[in-house]
Amino acid sequence: MSYVVSFENVYKIYPPNTIALRGLSFSVKKNDWLVILGPNGAGKTTTLKIISTITRPSKGKVKVFGHDVSKDRDVIRSKLCIVPQEICLDPWFPLEKSLEFIARMHGINKKEAKKLVKSALKKVGLLGHERKLVEALSTGMMRRAQLAIAFIVDRPLILLDEPTLGVDIIGKFEIWELLRNELKNRTVLIATNDLIEAEKLGQKVLLINNGESIAFGNVNDIVRQQVGELTLRISLKSKDYIQSIIDKLKEEVSSEKLIYGKTKTISIVINSVEEAMMLLSALSDYSNIIESFGLDRFSLEDLFRKLINR
Repeated sequence: MSYVVSFENVYKIYPPNTIALRGLSFSVKKNDWLVILGPNGAGKTTTLKIISTITRPSKGKVKVFGHDVSKDRDVIRSKLCIVPQEICLDPWFPLEKSLEFIARMHGINKKEAKKLVKSALKKVGLLGHERKLVEALSTGMMRRAQLAIAFIVDRPLILLDEPTLGVDIIGKFEIWELLRNELKNRTVLIATNDLIEAEKLGQKVLLINNGESIAFGNVNDIVRQQVGELTLRISLKSKDYIQSIIDKLKEEVSSEKLIYGKTKTISIVINSVEEAMMLLSALSDYSNIIESFGLDRFSLEDLFRKLINR
């Protein structure tokens, strides 16, 4: 099978001895949307930099559209667009001029650049702001302006590094809808540490930590395989009792079970309703502390917490 992106046992070592990737392997098919999910420093940005030929792997094979990233940089660059985490628009330029400059850098002629910039600004909801200096834009507007690059430099492979970083939750939902609507029939790779973003945008997820792949595949499938099918959520009247209740639950289940507390809620991943009833019975001494309980389906957060050990 021909893949748009393939990594085979890839290492990246920065001098003097910082290992950013450790034997990373995965593949992406045409028109797939893959979310690369992991904590800060996991190796997400390094992975995108290797795909876009900004940096080379220290060991292993990486191919993009069948081309070796170490040998065929120009061919690969002509087939992809990367929207980096850092704002790359010139802060002292009017927005439209900054985007036109980026278009010209990608070989687009002046007339076509103006046309594409106007179209992209309309898509991201910034038409009417084109004459504003980039530095005068709000954080949310600046992110939208940055994403306009993907619509101007329209390539079959789109790489997005933390596309909603610093944006409020309403703005995030608007950007996610925009990406889903406007980047159809594209292969899209998104690096993020935002769990909601991963669930909203990813057909598949590559979960990495310390440069290693610890899960790869369809989100629901890998959650079922590695965590369980249900999560028991127990809400407490006071957060003061969280640790004592967690300790009690740990006495009742195997050490491999995922149990964690957040504010006044305890979550434990389980396999059946019967198991939930058994655990609630074991907490009878805490009945005056428990405000409510319920069962949720497994979640990406549960998977993330288990595999990252957070």
